[in-house]
Amino acid sequence: MKVVLVAVVLLLVVIVAGILAYRFAVRDDNQNQAVMAQEEPTPESGAVPEVEVGGEKLVLVPSSQSDARVDEAGLGFKGSEDVRHLLSPPAKTEVAKGSNSDSAYRPDDAIDWVVDVEFDGSPILQRKTILEVFDIQWMEANGKPEIYGWSPEDNHWTFLRAARVPETYTKLALGWSLFDPIDQASFDTTAEELSARKVSVSKAAEKLGVAKMRWNRSAKEAVEVADSINGAVANCNRDVLVVLAAPHERTYAGREIWDVMLCLGLRWGDMDLFHWENTDGSLGDDFLFSVWTSTSPGYFLPEEIAAGRVRVENLVFGYSIPRSADPKSVFESMMKAVQYAQERLGGEIHDAQGQPLDEAAIMQEIEGIVEKLNEVGFTPGEDSTLRVF
Repeated sequence: MKVVLVAVVLLLVVIVAGILAYRFAVRDDNQNQAVMAQEEPTPESGAVPEVEVGGEKLVLVPSSQSDARVDEAGLGFKGSEDVRHLLSPPAKTEVAKGSNSDSAYRPDDAIDWVVDVEFDGSPILQRKTILEVFDIQWMEANGKPEIYGWSPEDNHWTFLRAARVPETYTKLALGWSLFDPIDQASFDTTAEELSARKVSVSKAAEKLGVAKMRWNRSAKEAVEVADSINGAVANCNRDVLVVLAAPHERTYAGREIWDVMLCLGLRWGDMDLFHWENTDGSLGDDFLFSVWTSTSPGYFLPEEIAAGRVRVENLVFGYSIPRSADPKSVFESMMKAVQYAQERLGGEIHDAQGQPLDEAAIMQEIEGIVEKLNEVGFTPGEDSTLRVF
């Protein structure tokens, strides 16, 4: 029994890691836009974006294609009853600072080391000239900052190295990320190295005009902030996981699972999982919580469900605490979803270690994580937090 339990826990860890990797790979936020290729793939080119998770290549497709798969499988989009009222969306909050606004296309002062560069007389600078000064060799030698520019063509900040952007600029901003969320790597540059970069930026900028530079923090402060972010990730990068385990020597049938999820208002989609979508414009992740299984392969294919070939040993409900704008409220709703699924499917509710669930302890952990995040300047669900976690 202990061996089986350990295996289940390990598989849960692998699946969660895959979901987190996918989340970083596909989220349409600042770090994704910052690494846009000079020429983006177009529908005409036939290029299809892919992401590799756990050694498996996954194709990124629009939701319309996912819906077409469901329709073709004949599974339907409505459950046998409507119990969406069981899930109460978090109170609508203001969109995170910088979201859907011009500041979303310039460095994030909270987690980047930033220099703003203006020029006497506000000369019109050509994009080509700027990129010749801050060329690949310069970027490699200076920590690969992202370059942003203010364009008089549309009076907006944008990424200079992205495709289909303006050709003229009057102001620049360079940003060095103080934490790498993909590799979970901390900023390991010393204050002395950062000071050398300040000199390098100054010399390069003078090639474009008489430059005035404004740094958002000193080199020493940048290192301190990087250390703070690294500590926050180590202490606060936590997921809430609740497992509904099938009764002894039984499994859950795919069609029954599909109906339960639709009754709750969850949608099948990304990563071939079920999601309670964050659709009201609030802060936080694209999904309030998701549902998967530790039974291989860990996800749900509508074609396999329709064919009656899906039977799983459990359902895993989960979400990230720091990526949720209201982690306490989401936990309460998620528990109602788990309990409804239990009423419909049977089984026992466990934590990720296979132990009886202690809701009070989980709520206490959530409160503690939120408090720690706030202490280091992060608010759950806000843009800066989403970029780090």
